[in-house]
Amino acid sequence: MVNNTSDIVIIGGGPAGAVAGIVLVKRGYRVTIIEKQKNMKDKICGEFFSPECLSYLDEIDLRRDFLADRPANLKTLRISFDGRPVRTQLTTSAYGLSRMKFDTLLLAKAEREGVKVLRGIEVSAINRKNGHMDLSGYGRKSGHRFSCSAQYVIGATGAKSGSDSLLTLSGKQRMNSSQKIAFKFHAECPGFENRIDLYFTSCGYTGVSSIEDGLVNVCGLIDSDSIKTHNGNLKSLIIELLKNDPLLRERFAGMNNISSVITCSNLSFGMRRAIFDGILPVGDAAGSIHPFCGDGNAMALKSGLLCAGILDNGIRNNRDSEKTARHYNEMWKREFRSRITISSVVHHILANNATRSAASVVARNYPGIIHSIFKLTRESKI
Repeated sequence: MVNNTSDIVIIGGGPAGAVAGIVLVKRGYRVTIIEKQKNMKDKICGEFFSPECLSYLDEIDLRRDFLADRPANLKTLRISFDGRPVRTQLTTSAYGLSRMKFDTLLLAKAEREGVKVLRGIEVSAINRKNGHMDLSGYGRKSGHRFSCSAQYVIGATGAKSGSDSLLTLSGKQRMNSSQKIAFKFHAECPGFENRIDLYFTSCGYTGVSSIEDGLVNVCGLIDSDSIKTHNGNLKSLIIELLKNDPLLRERFAGMNNISSVITCSNLSFGMRRAIFDGILPVGDAAGSIHPFCGDGNAMALKSGLLCAGILDNGIRNNRDSEKTARHYNEMWKREFRSRITISSVVHHILANNATRSAASVVARNYPGIIHSIFKLTRESKI
């Protein structure tokens, strides 16, 4: 059995957990990150980083390293509503970088700063006892049992697929998300540079965005009912999508060297709540936003910083752990609840054929509304 004792344990080594760990270890705490993957893997993600991300990276001295990975400098946005395009320029440049590179960059920084990172361990049980959180689990390959205890646990497990997290439960804004299937792949697309294309059809959403090294990230959310009509064959469904949107068909025709496609079902969007009062959820474990009308990467970074600051303040002022966790949860809601609410409204508008058609008319005549939604769902309010 492997035993570990830390001041703070973070479950999950993604951006939110890594950022929280970096800040807390710099402030003198013994921090352990438990990451279930032995090596970082690609994730289904829009791989979009709004301008606010740079200010968050500045707080952990990582802006230069981020830019050294040569992210795409995103400037142009085109939105297609069933083949009817609306084009606009982003008011400030955003960035495109693959999640595998970004996650690797952050976790390596955490290790350099002194965070203890345990890889390949699955946490299977959490219990609160005498003001501490007792965790147990096992090595995913070795099978060796693992246990540890800490006063605080930060949950950075991401948006769980298929069932609620060990740490959090979905809140009221689940939004029938179990009816969506996500997919993602990378490809070469000559001539497609520093831009984002978003395609909305009756079957769902597809996004194409520039990332590093001249590649594009293609990701989407498809209605499960639509894929059922194609007997679960995603390739067949995409062919059907291309028939219904000539702009999407043109874009896919220009792609080559397409990577393998990864998929995920039973996604959960909206806010979540912690199972135990002593758990502080960050990133998607606290709440996730639809990728086409929000920046989940910015939310992850900001929530990690917010959590670390509040936790440090609570410990230094000898506050009760449950009170500190409740304070963090309230501050998280103040920061992000409006973003998630707006994304829910936009999701419902674009998912309905009639309202999506009306939205295309409004967007063509009043393109400023696109910038307003961008601002309301991405810029920090604290």
